[in-house]
Amino acid sequence: MGLLTKKHPTDAKRIKGCENGVEYHLTEPAVMLTVAQWLFAQGAHHVSIRPDGMHLKQFDVRAWLETKGFVKTENRGKTSQGGLYRLNDLSIEVIPKSGLGDVTAEVDGKSIEVETKGGCINSTHAGQVSKLRKGLAEAVGQAIGSPRQPDRLMAIVPEHDETRKVADRMIDRCLRAGVEIALASEDGSIAFVGPMISSYQD
Repeated sequence: MGLLTKKHPTDAKRIKGCENGVEYHLTEPAVMLTVAQWLFAQGAHHVSIRPDGMHLKQFDVRAWLETKGFVKTENRGKTSQGGLYRLNDLSIEVIPKSGLGDVTAEVDGKSIEVETKGGCINSTHAGQVSKLRKGLAEAVGQAIGSPRQPDRLMAIVPEHDETRKVADRMIDRCLRAGVEIALASEDGSIAFVGPMISSYQD
């Protein structure tokens, strides 16, 4: 099971805007899982993700985790997907509740909070591109507005020509505000825009 969700739009302009008439969506839960993988690679042992009920209808988080070898050991919330999943010394907590940071973890004693958004990664349709642009702005705004004070704040959205262009334009201001920006790809990789704050604060 991959991270992409394929959609077959019926609107003629949306069909024309993507290759072979098929849209590839990296949904918000898929971006959260991509971030979780990256955090594990950085040394985190426990990651919490917080997709809401609507997000969990977009992407089967439990099925994806199970394909990676994670086993659900505890329930969280009222949905079948919410819970604590374990794989050896790694654990990921799926909490169907928004407003507490989309993804949180601790790496090397530093707390990390990430705001995420999803979107269509292969479309030139104005509406889909606009959603990506707005999603990045919302993720940055939510990160800046966090009432908590983690050591690192990040906004992570799907990689696309438009998100790359907008991120390049806003990265200097975001870094001054303490927010890092990164772009998530369908292969599960994370690419930071500009320097990581931790690289010049340590």
